[in-house]
Amino acid sequence: MINQSLPLAFLLGDDTIMELFMKGRQIMWPILLLSFVGLTVVVERLLFIVRENGTREPEVVEKMLEHVERRDIEGAVEIGKKSKDFVARILVYSLTNKEFSLTNAFIRAPLYLEGALQGVIGGVLALGLVFLLHAFLEGAVDDVFSAARP
Repeated sequence: MINQSLPLAFLLGDDTIMELFMKGRQIMWPILLLSFVGLTVVVERLLFIVRENGTREPEVVEKMLEHVERRDIEGAVEIGKKSKDFVARILVYSLTNKEFSLTNAFIRAPLYLEGALQGVIGGVLALGLVFLLHAFLEGAVDDVFSAARP
């Protein structure tokens, strides 16, 4: 136990991490899965931020705003449609949906852009959690009935 750090040694006792995992039985699998899901979400968000910052085109947004100031909405939309900048995409959506209030357009644009992806991820996570809950409960019920048999 000298080669382990003191807090880890205190938590593990004389068991290895794998032995501790096996002692936890069914409850350890959801913990492991959710740890991987959490790590995956953090990595995905970091990659998203890096990718979006790489596609930023502040000069395009500035040109769009200049066109809007001159009341040339169509010109601003045409400039923005060619851009991959997320701010420009939000401005294009806002300018092309003028029948709504500008505030509502700014609120809706990011939701439309990422809503589909979040819905798919949420659905997959929900199905996974239902499956894990079912497997856990099935194992727990089997343990109860196998202990009750003579």
